[in-house]
Formats: sequence, C-alpha cells, structure tokens
Amino acid sequence: MSRTLDRGKYALGDRIYGGPERGLYAVQELARPERHWVTVGPAQRLPEAELRRRLTWNIPGIAPLTYIGPIEGEENGYDGLVEQLPDGDRTDEQPPKGGDAIEIAIAIGEVLRAVQSYGWVLAGLRPETVFVLREATHCRFSGMAPRCQLFWMTSREPREAAPPAFDRLYIAPELMGSQEPTAAADVFSLCATLAEWISGYPFEGEHFMARLMSLLQGRRSGWHGPPELAPLIDRALAVEPARRPSLDEVLAELESFKSR
Repeated sequence: MSRTLDRGKYALGDRIYGGPERGLYAVQELARPERHWVTVGPAQRLPEAELRRRLTWNIPGIAPLTYIGPIEGEENGYDGLVEQLPDGDRTDEQPPKGGDAIEIAIAIGEVLRAVQSYGWVLAGLRPETVFVLREATHCRFSGMAPRCQLFWMTSREPREAAPPAFDRLYIAPELMGSQEPTAAADVFSLCATLAEWISGYPFEGEHFMARLMSLLQGRRSGWHGPPELAPLIDRALAVEPARRPSLDEVLAELESFKSR
C-alpha cells in the first residue's frame, strides 16, 4: 500500500536519508509544482496543535511548514512532517568553499538571530538541511528546511529506538541525552556545519558510533581551514554549552574575518 499524507495530497517517493522508521523522503505525487520533502518518524507524543505551535516558524530563510499528520496506509502509527523546500542545492552535495562558506554561515546566523528573538531553537541545522543557489562564480544562501531533528526528538519512542537517519552528526552533544535544546546548541551546529564546508568533517571516526563518541568526548579531526578561524571553531564545538561563544560573538568574528 502506498504511503500518503493529508488525504492523499502527498505521496512518499524515494527515501533520501535514513531508514523506514526515521528518515527523509521526497514527495512523489503533488498537484502543486513546489518542491517538498517529508520527515517520517514514530508517532508523536505531542498533539498536532502543539507541534504546529513549536514548528511553524514564519521567518525568512526557513522553509514553510506545509503539513503535519499521520502517514496514511501505515499500520505502525508513523507520523510525517512536510516542508516546502527552498530553491537550489543541498550543501551536503556540493559544499560551499572559501568566502562563499563564510557568507552563507553569516546568512544562516542572521536567521538564527530571528529564531532566538522568539525564544526558539532549531536543533536540526546540518549541511543536508541548508540550500544554496549556484551562480556563475559563487553560491548564495537560499534557505533551510531544518525541522527533522525536533520532529524526531518529540516522538513517543525513545530517541535510540530507531536507527539514526544520518551517519554524520552535527547536533550538540547535550541533545544526545535528555537536555532541552538552547541557543548554544544552534551555535554548535552552525559552526560544525561551517567546519565541514571549509575543513572537512570536524569529528574523528569512520562510522556512526565512532563519530558519536568523538562528538560526546570532544575529539575532533585536524583543522585544515584558515588558521584565523581555528580558535572560534574550537570554542563553538566545546562539549559544555557554557564554554561556547554566543551567536553574536560568532557572527562578529565571521564578519571580521570576511573583511580582512
């Protein structure tokens, strides 16, 4: 039986990341032309109205939330979240480099400022959820579709009950336990993503469990980016949230580096 949402309006297409229990899927059949994807996870423990309150972020740079509800044709009680994707390419496919990476990180930081002004946290920032438009000589930020991580974190089943959707981690270490996300978690994910673009994946390990232990213990790969940015990345990827710089500090240092 095919799996659909919203009375058949959205049909799950190919799986992009993860597994059947927790993953991101393309939308196969849609009357409207916009691009979407569906986050699939175990049934939610929060009512739909509360989920919508938490995840409807009307902020420029964040993809619109289109639908939240049960997966139809699914007997095991899975829920889905539909986001309308920004134009452009995912940065995990073609990472921005050099000055483009700094400009895009600053643009994301400005979106995070707006998020923080409402007292919200994304928690799901990672290269797969960031989109850029490529032009002749450079690329520019076009938006994010970042809700997958929070959606999985609010499922009824324990977080470890389903396999991870991604084998690379950019999530703050404290969120792998029972702590609620704070603004420091988004600083961690922003700088982990930037580090990936300009230096390579920032944590040691060849597979998920090794990378998880490196993230939790603060073991990082060698830095191959600009030496001037190494201290900022080192502080931002601290295991303890209190040791990380604020978002304003991160943006000030990136602006200063860009202007050199």
